[in-house]
Amino acid sequence: MEAKFQTILSVLNTVLTKGQGNSTDASWKAFKDTIAQGSALAAKPSAEKEDMIAMFQKLRLAANGLQLKPMTPPVSQL
Repeated sequence: MEAKFQTILSVLNTVLTKGQGNSTDASWKAFKDTIAQGSALAAKPSAEKEDMIAMFQKLRLAANGLQLKPMTPPVSQL
């Protein structure tokens, strides 16, 4: 489980380094906060398998929860 956890954390950190892009502020903040929590758990040598499983799910939900900002259609010029 630890290897899987490290892999998902690594992938999500790669997304994080690419920046917010078109994600909404709220979903991006939730994503960043969850990655920070996951990184803190990964740094704990005494992390329990159950905690990693729960955080794995939380990381997955945060990634899936990224929402795009609404597109504003261009104003047509008359």
